[in-house]
Amino acid sequence: MLLLHWFDFQQELENCKWLREVYERKMWAYVSDYVRCKVLYEHGGVYLDTDVTLEKDLTPLLEEHYEDIMSGSFRKSLMKHSPYAKEYKEVSEFSVQQIYSHESVIRVEVTGFNVIKKLMELYLQWVDNPASPLSKKIACILHADKARLDDPGYRFAHVIDYVSGMTDSYALKTYTDLFGHAPGM
Repeated sequence: MLLLHWFDFQQELENCKWLREVYERKMWAYVSDYVRCKVLYEHGGVYLDTDVTLEKDLTPLLEEHYEDIMSGSFRKSLMKHSPYAKEYKEVSEFSVQQIYSHESVIRVEVTGFNVIKKLMELYLQWVDNPASPLSKKIACILHADKARLDDPGYRFAHVIDYVSGMTDSYALKTYTDLFGHAPGM
């Protein structure tokens, strides 16, 4: 049997001050986010969020469209082909009109955009001027590969990967930690 070793947790704890700190504080969500992002970054792959529970067997629906799904030509949502497509459409339309368009939700989204914008502006300073004292600290925060620091393409891609891999709560915590206040204050 082939066993792949994806991640040396002890080595990461030794090498990454931030991971060590959140581990010692028992901030498990941050630890798992770090491990997931690090493995995906180094080995590639897809992360599927697992907060969805299936209440019924999908087998009949998958079997009905098996050939199209396997060939990659199935381009529609499986829900649109389910016996509950009409109800799903009604719930979706209600959600868009009454929930996602609510002012409180829009405010949270705008705050999220601003958090990402400010983090990107800060981290992209490392791309533009990697020799500056601030950029050297940013490189440490980003856990950048020292062997590739001279490559601006690597630096840019690394910033994009790093920020896009953040959960909402981690992005907000990072913003607050780096800027000394919560967004909008």
